[in-house]
Amino acid sequence: MSAEDWEVGVLVGRGQNWLATQFLSIKPAKTESAKKVSGVQYNWNLFWKSLRLHHWFYALFALTCAVSLSIVVIKIPGFNYSIVRIVDIIPQAIFKYILHDNKTVTLSTTTIVMFVLLISWRKNVGSIYGIGPANLANNLPWFAMREELDFRAGSEQWNTKERLRACLSFGLMHFTMIIVPIGVALILSLTGFILMFVYLRSYSQNHSVKKALKDSATVHTLYNLLAITGFLVFVLYELISLIWLIFVH
Repeated sequence: MSAEDWEVGVLVGRGQNWLATQFLSIKPAKTESAKKVSGVQYNWNLFWKSLRLHHWFYALFALTCAVSLSIVVIKIPGFNYSIVRIVDIIPQAIFKYILHDNKTVTLSTTTIVMFVLLISWRKNVGSIYGIGPANLANNLPWFAMREELDFRAGSEQWNTKERLRACLSFGLMHFTMIIVPIGVALILSLTGFILMFVYLRSYSQNHSVKKALKDSATVHTLYNLLAITGFLVFVLYELISLIWLIFVH
């Protein structure tokens, strides 16, 4: 199964699959150098062996830019819409009726969103790859490498326009992941640009596609690890707040 099949396969429903196909079509065609390394492996063992101080710098810089700019962008009308906002009208109405407070609507639907993500992840990824939420952590580096193969591998042979197209495609792909607003997806194109900079910088120093992929995948894995950790802490806080509102307040 190709990396493109994986990108589409993890998504939920035919609508998301169609969107993913459109967004993937934006990026340039694979180069010969990218095809030669399509089977490259990457896991936690390789991640920890590869991790260096400069990887922390790039990951933290990319995450800081993504979070800070996203906070600003989602305040712009229209840029805060995600796919889940279209389908959670009824859950929002139910929680609003139960809690009698508009301010708790977004907090309350966090729980539903998490259930939707877990169910859809198990249904799609689990059925295709045998990967469910229980062992997601074991495969985090693998997912990062799949995206590096899709959006960065061979970019040393692309021109500036093609590299920008790949970055845009990378960002927009995240919009299809249910909860990501379109504004945040566009900001994640900047994350794609930083990862591409890491890849190209490594390639210019080592003239090795595999080494460049390992560097960008290391930054990407660390970025995802930090982002997921922060998100889980936020969700835990939201769930505790929800329980407090329902049973204590």
